[in-house]
Amino acid sequence: MNVKIYQSYYEESQLSKIGPIFIPFDNTENKEPELREYPLLKQLYTLNKDTDLHWGLLSWRWFEKTHLPEIEFYDWIIDNPGYDVYHFDPFLDVTVNHNNLWTQGDLWRPGMSNFCNRLLPRLGLNKTVDELIYDVEDFGTCSFYIANSNYWTSLLNFMDECIQIVKSDDEMNHYMFELKQTYNEVALIQFSFIIERFFSLYNHINKGKFKILKFPFEHECFQSIYGANHHNLLNSYKE
Repeated sequence: MNVKIYQSYYEESQLSKIGPIFIPFDNTENKEPELREYPLLKQLYTLNKDTDLHWGLLSWRWFEKTHLPEIEFYDWIIDNPGYDVYHFDPFLDVTVNHNNLWTQGDLWRPGMSNFCNRLLPRLGLNKTVDELIYDVEDFGTCSFYIANSNYWTSLLNFMDECIQIVKSDDEMNHYMFELKQTYNEVALIQFSFIIERFFSLYNHINKGKFKILKFPFEHECFQSIYGANHHNLLNSYKE
């Protein structure tokens, strides 16, 4: 099994955060800052689409968000061959407390549910966001996934389809590409917060099409994240 994991950085000072097992991906030029990692994924897809690799692009803040050493994530993938996608979701509390990532997004980015309600019928889904109930494996709150070429091809085509739908609808286009909200003291358009939710939506819609493995919430790194509350969250997640 061939695995290649990239880690993006936007400033030279962030290089010290890159894990030794990961491959630094230089985005210091950052020509499209409001699109965040999406242009980088397109670059890496072009580079790797004709290979047998499982690959992915992680944030330079990987360890800060996951509390998991990079080598442990890499070894977990190697030790569990046979899947199309491997992913890590650091936010157990979101999985426990929400049916999907759009209603959760409303808490931080008001308008997410309305956006999703406009998008779903254009994707051929006859349901509202309140009827969108993800399985545990579908939740991916960060873009922490490693996948093979078949999955990347299908996922990126889906994302591109969604973007074209959005651009054809004035209200959705305004919400995704024009409306700005503050994130880490920087005013950003909603693009990056929406595009990261397409991973979970895609997996929900295409249930059974690909073999997907999610990093187990029982791992001690989640105890490091949540402390004493980890046990309670874990019990709620299993119910």
